[in-house]
Amino acid sequence: MTIDHKIVGTAFAVLAGTMLTGLPAWGGEAAPSVTAWEAAVPLDRAEDAGTDGRAPSRRSRRVFGAIEIKPLSLLVSPDMDGFRVTSEGRGWRRTEEIEGVGSLVPTLRLGLRVDVGAVASFLTVGGGALANAAYVAPLGMLEAGVRVKLGRHVLVGPRLGAVFVGDAEWLGDADVSLSSTRGGFLGVGVSVGSPAVAFSIAFNYVHMSPVDVTTGGGWRPSADRVDYSGPMVSMGVLFRL
Repeated sequence: MTIDHKIVGTAFAVLAGTMLTGLPAWGGEAAPSVTAWEAAVPLDRAEDAGTDGRAPSRRSRRVFGAIEIKPLSLLVSPDMDGFRVTSEGRGWRRTEEIEGVGSLVPTLRLGLRVDVGAVASFLTVGGGALANAAYVAPLGMLEAGVRVKLGRHVLVGPRLGAVFVGDAEWLGDADVSLSSTRGGFLGVGVSVGSPAVAFSIAFNYVHMSPVDVTTGGGWRPSADRVDYSGPMVSMGVLFRL
């Protein structure tokens, strides 16, 4: 699966516009007013009340800060399974191998959330790591998404973003370098809870450019290039500030 960077850029522009204007209703009609959505999706009493007689209530605010912490994320990279490096001499042979396809991807992202009626739009940036028993690499991530309220406590919608993975550190004894790479992802995000704090889960497909493998000290790789691409499931907590 290949994600065209022009398509990702266009989608980012659409999502950015959505964050400022909200989503139009079907059939080209104007989007329902906030009052109309509130009748269908009741808000918590804490959202309805202002801090005093003159100050605006939280309900009247549209732009909030957002923090998403996802310590439990798993990227499945089928191409990495079985990759190995070998060193041998007269009468001896050493091999270090990646066993399995999974890597942990813990991340922390900060950004903005815009609430317009029943639509919540997000734009966040952050980082984390890509790690398993064989290697670890720094990771950066930019994400945009839109989620629609389904009832009082559930938000569901599409998400997309860009990913950068730095040079990986090989954790074995072999002299191995895995180059940096970049790519993008598409998926669906779901959050369950209150507007202030909610459990968040996302299902994505991540596509990245192949990684160049470099070895030294007499080590030979089983492949000159490997690929991190694959499906990813991420779970964590979403905060609205």
